[in-house]
Amino acid sequence: MTDKNKNLGDKLISFLKEQHLISRAQKIILAVSGGLDSVTMLALFFEIEDELGIELSVLHLNHGLRGEESDDDQAFVKELAEQYKLPFFSKTVDTLTFKKKNKLSLEDAARKLRYKFFEETLSNVDADSLATAHTADDQAETVIDHFLRGSGMLGLAGMKTRRDCYIRPMLCFSRTELETYSSQKKLVYREDSSNRDLNFKRNRIRYELIPYLKKNFNSKIGATLNRSANIFRDTENHLKAVAKEACKSLVSLQKKSEIYLEIEGFLDYNIQIRNYILFACFELLRIDRDKLDYGKLYKINKLIEKRDIGKKFPIDTTFHLWVDREVVVISEREIRPLKKIEVNLKLKKSTRYQDCQFNWSLVKTETDIVFDTNKNIEYFDYDKIGTKLSIRPAYPGDYFIPLNLNGKKKISDFFTDNKVPLRDRRNVAILESGDQVVWVCGHQIDDRFKVNSKTKKILKMEMKG
Repeated sequence: MTDKNKNLGDKLISFLKEQHLISRAQKIILAVSGGLDSVTMLALFFEIEDELGIELSVLHLNHGLRGEESDDDQAFVKELAEQYKLPFFSKTVDTLTFKKKNKLSLEDAARKLRYKFFEETLSNVDADSLATAHTADDQAETVIDHFLRGSGMLGLAGMKTRRDCYIRPMLCFSRTELETYSSQKKLVYREDSSNRDLNFKRNRIRYELIPYLKKNFNSKIGATLNRSANIFRDTENHLKAVAKEACKSLVSLQKKSEIYLEIEGFLDYNIQIRNYILFACFELLRIDRDKLDYGKLYKINKLIEKRDIGKKFPIDTTFHLWVDREVVVISEREIRPLKKIEVNLKLKKSTRYQDCQFNWSLVKTETDIVFDTNKNIEYFDYDKIGTKLSIRPAYPGDYFIPLNLNGKKKISDFFTDNKVPLRDRRNVAILESGDQVVWVCGHQIDDRFKVNSKTKKILKMEMKG
């Protein structure tokens, strides 16, 4: 091995350690297509395998897009793995059929099938990481592609060296370095004919745009773009850290499918931090950040600034965002309808509705009545209320006669006047006798069923939870 080759191996080891990509005794799967980049990655890893104390295997996915050429690539990589005496895993898929069935672009279909196979193999082999052979040139192309698409900070940061169990150890090398190395080592690799197809945007960036920029603007455009990606990545990480810290004080409630974000504190931050706070909330709910572009983020911020209470903004098919009085609510769009339950006071002494326990009993004397500020305990005229009741959610158009008032009032107006948050209204139980509201549970009873001087039997109702 020449000094130059040795330096390339040392450079890879240094990069792996610097980026914390590999630990000793780990199982690493190398994704090898048969092209220059992946064949060189295989050769380099094989050289440093013993020094790092790792266990290697080779993986190849045949996308079935180039007929006999694709089959030859698969056979080539299999033979390569046998030469290195490494375990080999492969699979052939029908990308075109998958593309049509799922209405995807060819590139998206190929990518989804590729990562599905990656995940299957990682699980079956019980490997620690899977390495792909993306180079610094690929990184430069990615940054340009994302810039042309109008991506934000995350897109301009390019590819990460690690994403979960996927690592990109070759990002420290330019394609020129790999060409020199493979020439000196006399490596054999295959040329993918689709890599020259200018119908693919990535190929036009590689063979037309970057050479033009290199010739007319910056001869070291690749290094410049990689440096810019590192700067954007550092900025992205900083913004994420600030947003994560902010969420600790701003998120007042977090469930599996719902988050409350306090408005006052949220609006104290500038627009950039606000966006990253929203991203952090989406991450907590496992919402793909790609669902929101900057146009949507602008509209969300305006919605929050105006405090347009109750107006909903769709994030995706599952979640929406809306503004309540003092919080932003991010929740599932479709919530199961709450059911109505029937209650017979003579047959039992308690029942459950949603997360609440309702208990009832007859009060023997008026002296046993304790009126206080506890809105979860109320007393009713037993003869007026009857024995057959129902408990249900509030319906649109519901009305009742609030205690000590003569006229009827819509329950929705009662909620508004008493500043009951929108997010809580759905969970308010309504106790009903026949078609008349008896109790807006936890809030107010109906005047028609109150205890008075003519009451003979007093019913005590208590709601817990």
